[in-house]
Amino acid sequence: MRRLRGCIFAEDPSVGAFEARLLWTADDDPSVLQVEAIPAVTASGDCFDLRRFEALATVVRTEGGREHIAITDGPRRIRIEILSGSLLAGPVVLRHFLVGVNRLDHKLLALRRLAALHRHGRLLPSLFPISSHSHRIVMALRVYDALVAEASQRDIAAALFGRAMVEGDWVGASDYLRLRVRRLTALARRMAAGEWRQLLG
Repeated sequence: MRRLRGCIFAEDPSVGAFEARLLWTADDDPSVLQVEAIPAVTASGDCFDLRRFEALATVVRTEGGREHIAITDGPRRIRIEILSGSLLAGPVVLRHFLVGVNRLDHKLLALRRLAALHRHGRLLPSLFPISSHSHRIVMALRVYDALVAEASQRDIAAALFGRAMVEGDWVGASDYLRLRVRRLTALARRMAAGEWRQLLG
């Protein structure tokens, strides 16, 4: 599989969409938490112990030994990049690094998710709201698959909205259906050209 720029680790594409784990660099994914892991002298309630979440955790070491962690239950995930130290040797005190303001909202939400994970032992769905654009993005992905298969715009409309609607509205007084397919096609092409990176975080 061709390695995408900024992708540290990707599971085999045959793994289901919810189970497959992708790890992106902090430069590409604004929600990645960058921390130093300081060994805890004594275990306390303020220490983070990855062993509590080992069933949810994927750990990848890049060249130089830097650890990248994904804690995920499928549709939800927290990403952590260890700038120094290790999460594999037991409880640690985390020192968090927040730099700049442009991505601060993403980082603060990721910190709230991590705090909730530590407190409740699970990833809280309430902290992972579904984007109002999700349905449109999924439709654009379907359109891109159809474009790769060289489907016509009419066939794409039939796959998305049903053949009955297309037969009734494709050639009519209004071209709303054609325009909708064209907008989705334009979005699909932009996503394929790199706009998909805006979905990270």
